[in-house]
Amino acid sequence: MNRTAPILVALAGMLAVSAGPVAAQAPAAPTLEIVSATWGQFADGKPVEGKTVDVTGALGRAVKEGRLRIEVENGPFGDPASGKGKALAVRYVLDGKPGAVLVSEGDTLLLPAPVLAGKLAVTRATYGDQAAGRTSDVTAQLTARLRDGKLEVTVDNNLCGDPAEGVLKQLRVEYTIGDVALVKRAWEGNTLVIVEPGTEPKGK
Repeated sequence: MNRTAPILVALAGMLAVSAGPVAAQAPAAPTLEIVSATWGQFADGKPVEGKTVDVTGALGRAVKEGRLRIEVENGPFGDPASGKGKALAVRYVLDGKPGAVLVSEGDTLLLPAPVLAGKLAVTRATYGDQAAGRTSDVTAQLTARLRDGKLEVTVDNNLCGDPAEGVLKQLRVEYTIGDVALVKRAWEGNTLVIVEPGTEPKGK
């Protein structure tokens, strides 16, 4: 009789118990390449001559671990069309698949694009000269104006007075939709609108 066989079986069982279940591997990070990026004034989806700049390098450097998150505003890119509404046009390759997106000034660009679902909530809002930090906190005022999943506010000094006299001011709103954090900006004299997914009127 082979007396070593039971011992080997017992050792194998002990090793199996001590090892425990194999931990699930984390999903691989996406691969994202910025092919081209243009920032400035657009008309009918096309760049206006002399009013845009190439920001491919800046956007490429902002990609971290296959993901991109950036506020679309003058800060990272400069202002090639002062006083005009601008947009960021991006061509990219995500996990081997080409894509393109046009993001309006004041919005947040997220790649890969998340699925937005859930309630809208304002987490922080400031009004004033954002670049210089001369702002007032208007989080409470904007939270009070949130109605039925929609925030609509005229951007002017009626929000809180004038925190930066003689300067064109901007409203910056940090908010969440479900578990996705976003930022939206609007210049003084405009209207800022944020709508919770699923609350838009049908047919629009």
